[in-house]
Amino acid sequence: MSYRAGYCSFEYKLENVSKLTERVYSPPFATSTCRNWMLIFDPYTSDPKNYQILLCTILNKDEESKHFTDTFLPLKVILKTPSGDIIHEVSTNDKIFVKSGLFLVYNRPRSTLLNNIIINVQFSEVRFTKIPPKTTFGTKQVAENLVNAWSNELNKPDRGDVKFKVQGRAIYANSSILAMRSDYFEAMFEGEWMECNNKQRSQRSSTTNTKNEINENRYKYEIEITDFNYETVIAMLHFLYTDEADFKNYSLDNIWNLFSISDKYFVDDLRHRIKIHIINNLLNERNAAEMLFKYAWKWPDLKELIKNYNIQHFVKIRKTKGFRQIVASKSDYPMYHELLEELLLG
Repeated sequence: MSYRAGYCSFEYKLENVSKLTERVYSPPFATSTCRNWMLIFDPYTSDPKNYQILLCTILNKDEESKHFTDTFLPLKVILKTPSGDIIHEVSTNDKIFVKSGLFLVYNRPRSTLLNNIIINVQFSEVRFTKIPPKTTFGTKQVAENLVNAWSNELNKPDRGDVKFKVQGRAIYANSSILAMRSDYFEAMFEGEWMECNNKQRSQRSSTTNTKNEINENRYKYEIEITDFNYETVIAMLHFLYTDEADFKNYSLDNIWNLFSISDKYFVDDLRHRIKIHIINNLLNERNAAEMLFKYAWKWPDLKELIKNYNIQHFVKIRKTKGFRQIVASKSDYPMYHELLEELLLG
């Protein structure tokens, strides 16, 4: 149960912003127990002559399903000089809310950029609740030595009871770890799935078998994966063992393969992290069309987010090389006509 309270305000000072070359993010701040926000200063936009300031809601599991259909609380963002003079002011009444979860505060030529600025965010009708939050703020961190220890347990032929067969290569894992981390694997190991060969073999005497035969007999489950490559499978298993994922050197294809496998095997934490990474770090006007037509249409939640981004920026996106290539080879995209109609009607 919640009720609406009054006004709250958050203020941040950015110094030496004219020297920034990459995006910077404010610490998160909250207006309810499950609604968090963050400011983004982007020194370069799709037009390198401009910079922009964005306010965004932070994706979280409590609100993920309704996150982008929910409306903002009434808010105002004020850009000021260090002495307090107002440079620019924008509010929800200005109707420049971007449906992908971003609220555009400022988009101006870099030539007008001050070296020091203050960003003030004001909310009214803030929600209070009688139920305390289930989790504290901050991200979960795992000690590096613990991550390394669990990582070293993966793919050890003499320690696991599961053998994955992927592209002619083997990966070894422990069924108890996989079952604890994924409902899909838990159901697989408890039932008789065609995807999983349950090798309930009797233990043979070591005096009549070679060492290799004994090693093979130890694997209770044998799983052949044909729809994902070796690198994608090992990355998912590494996450299940360590709760760690690093997307720095991933291509778009690799990211979407990892998202797809995490969706298939119900690795919800990994799926959620990739979704945030796609929206916050990868999605831009150059690749938005490719993301929608080639990948995101398969998953309704991501389709809606990326479709709305395409609609919002369609005037620029339709002029990009990526969009022209999609139009030129429309037969390669199964949902081309349906998606294009949605964009044009949006």
